Amino acid sequence: MNERGKKWMNARHSVIDENWPEAEKILREFATPSDEAESSEQWDAIIANYYLQDYPSVINAFEVLEPELDISYKTFQKRRGLSTLIYVAHAYNEIEQTEKALSLVNLIRSEFSEFLDMGFRKTANHWYLMGLLEVVEGNEEMAIISMQRAVDQGWVNIWEMEQEPILRDLFDKPEFSEVRQTLNARLAIIKEQLAYMDKTASL
Repeated sequence: MNERGKKWMNARHSVIDENWPEAEKILREFATPSDEAESSEQWDAIIANYYLQDYPSVINAFEVLEPELDISYKTFQKRRGLSTLIYVAHAYNEIEQTEKALSLVNLIRSEFSEFLDMGFRKTANHWYLMGLLEVVEGNEEMAIISMQRAVDQGWVNIWEMEQEPILRDLFDKPEFSEVRQTLNARLAIIKEQLAYMDKTASL
């Protein structure tokens, strides 16, 4: 893993540990790419500014990449690529450029259909990301259903759900609270199982 990868891992661990000041410090290192930044740095800037909720900066980084952007089914094989495009669509909505948000959403939907036509199946991660996309589309009811399907298929990243800017308006929804409660209950069982395995391994 290179240095940038290690920094992203440290940011993730800081979020999991609820050490948001440290996570924010790391994110800000990624938020402003250099003048001659490679495309990977622009993608990092999109993600960092999304979590910092600096939506104009999300758009600035994306529009540097857009002329050479190739969205294909490979995007869906790499979860980060799909999530990043959804973050951009959300950013367009947040700065009231809804036509650009809709255009990007339609493109993602079209490519996702092709992805499924090629024989790939929806994983737990893809259900989660489809939930995010449905929030961007304004379909909160379907978003909650997709989130539940993600959990049903084994999605367990509660820390990610809790920190997701796109989901902030769902937290007052009783149906979404039920999804989170189901997820927390599953995590409690997993922790008990791991503790039991550790205990028996030491005997």
